[in-house]
Amino acid sequence: MTADTRWLGALGAVTANPHVEGIPLPCDWNSLDARRAVVEAIDAGIGFDGVFAMTDSVALGALRGLADRSVNCPREVKVMGFDGVLEGQLSVPSLSTIDLGVSALAASAVGMLMQRIENPDDPTPGRREVAEFTLVERESTALSAP
Repeated sequence: MTADTRWLGALGAVTANPHVEGIPLPCDWNSLDARRAVVEAIDAGIGFDGVFAMTDSVALGALRGLADRSVNCPREVKVMGFDGVLEGQLSVPSLSTIDLGVSALAASAVGMLMQRIENPDDPTPGRREVAEFTLVERESTALSAP
């Protein structure tokens, strides 16, 4: 999945849902830029009650930006990431995420690569695999926030 594909998919989901108003906060896909974007949005008076970040690193930066402005997550703003990186389990609050099943994807990719290496003349075309996404609900989107 490319960054453009992920972005277009998220934008399409927001646009298709009449109950969601999406306000993109432009930033590079890293925690420092996300932190800056969230702080600037709060300082500019942009109101929001949730952040869906394109990666967990971006979500972790958003969490930090909220904390910098004393905004309680999840009571005031809920945050959702997309990746399933280990650091999301360790953040405070722990990060809700869409887990891509990276270990399974990596194992599949290595298996396909080994098959190609062991059978270089095999005319079978490559195959496309779709990740098994899993919603992992943690503290950053808790319904009963402390």
